[in-house]
Amino acid sequence: MPKSSFQLVPSSSADTPLNFDIDFETGKVGGRDGPRVVTLCEAAMVNGYVVGHPYPTSYDITNPFINIQELAVVLGQYWRLDGKLIDAYPKFESDEGSSDISVLY
Repeated sequence: MPKSSFQLVPSSSADTPLNFDIDFETGKVGGRDGPRVVTLCEAAMVNGYVVGHPYPTSYDITNPFINIQELAVVLGQYWRLDGKLIDAYPKFESDEGSSDISVLY
C-alpha cells in the first residue's frame, strides 16, 4: 500500500483534528500530527493491545506503522475514521451474526 494521508475529526470536542501521512511499506509517519500518531502507536505496541469497538473488545497490536487494521483500532478510540481506515477496521461478528447497526460518520 502506498503512502496515505489522513485528516481525522475528533470523536469528542475535548480533542483536536488529526492530520498525518503514513507509508505502510516503510512505517514512516509524517505530517503535522505525525509525532502524536507515533506516540499513540508506540504506547499501544508497548501494551501489546488496545480495547476498541465494540467495547470491550481487545485487539492485539504488534506494528500499526505497517498494519492498517491495527492503526485503525488505535486511532478509532479517539477520532472518527475515514474511508481507508474505516474499511480496515476489524469486522466483528457475534454468535448471532453480524450487526445491522449503521456506522455514523
